[in-house]
Amino acid sequence: MRIRVLCVLSNLRNNNGTANCMMNYYDAMKEHNILVDFLCLEHIASPFLQKIRKNGSKYYVLPERNFKAVKKNTEYINSVLTSDRYDEVHVNIVYGIASAVLRIAKKNGIGVRIIHAHNPRETTDIKNTVRFYRFNERTNHWATHFLACSESAGKSLFGKRKFTVLKNAVDVKKFEFNGAIREEYRKNLHIENKFVLGTSCRQEQQKNPFFIIDVFEQLRKRTDNAVLLWAGYGSLMEKVRAYAEKKGIADELIMTGNIDYMNNLYSAMDMFILPSKYEGLGMVLIEAQCSGLYCLASDRVPRDTCVTDRIEYISLKKDAAYWAERIIKNTAERTAGNIESVSEKGYDLNTEKNSLAEFYIRAKGH
Repeated sequence: MRIRVLCVLSNLRNNNGTANCMMNYYDAMKEHNILVDFLCLEHIASPFLQKIRKNGSKYYVLPERNFKAVKKNTEYINSVLTSDRYDEVHVNIVYGIASAVLRIAKKNGIGVRIIHAHNPRETTDIKNTVRFYRFNERTNHWATHFLACSESAGKSLFGKRKFTVLKNAVDVKKFEFNGAIREEYRKNLHIENKFVLGTSCRQEQQKNPFFIIDVFEQLRKRTDNAVLLWAGYGSLMEKVRAYAEKKGIADELIMTGNIDYMNNLYSAMDMFILPSKYEGLGMVLIEAQCSGLYCLASDRVPRDTCVTDRIEYISLKKDAAYWAERIIKNTAERTAGNIESVSEKGYDLNTEKNSLAEFYIRAKGH
């Protein structure tokens, strides 16, 4: 008997970590007779759309882009949940709109209501602290099943409730180092003889983007041969670029925006940095280690990302100069990666690809 699931996401952007996680597990659904439809808070063009439509999945987008549980959005959610007979809803968002989806799902008799923690509680400022305490318990109340990308994210959002960790597994072969690709991309980017510090993240406060520029500035003071290669797009992108210009290092900053060839850029890099203020996991660190990159991460990143011996966690209390010194200290010829170690830690999609489908099946049987 077919299981029908409505998966709720912010969007299906191809380098959105949550979307990537869900789509990595999506391919296995068909062989388990599971049909997954998608409800997104906003529409962003993505190659994923062609895939899901080809597989017969439906794609819905909320009418109001304010991401709030306003009347127009809740009425639309209700219409989606009543137009098709779903067995389960899988919510990958937070706050009021997450609570609304789960509440409306219960009203419509959907017995399996999953909330998935992709980040720990966000309490970096008063506004987000208030939002968390206002909506988190309400969201948990309407859910019946709990998933998390890491132990720390699950404990942060669900407290003492029982939850399952679904690892953000990746295709390790896809992210394996490729010497020919390295030469090609470094030539195309005119960085053949440069030390390439890389990152892949949105320019949002969570990712600490201005501090990344500060670290790079300090690195440039210690070596004039460095460039910063930055993949990803966020609302602060232009402000970050202006900040780099103010510091006189904009010419050494390469910002690619959203791309679908991140695996190739890892091969082109020499070291990777992610000084996030908080993370549910930090999937890019798994990918970067697959490619053999030495990674510097903040101490706010879960240790679940330690899948090889090529990662170091640094306190955000340390200044940019300290981070730059750690980069210099660990500058060495990059390795070809260690996908065996990544696989042993349970992040190989080839062995984990059925995990989400099996979770849906178990949940339906309860």
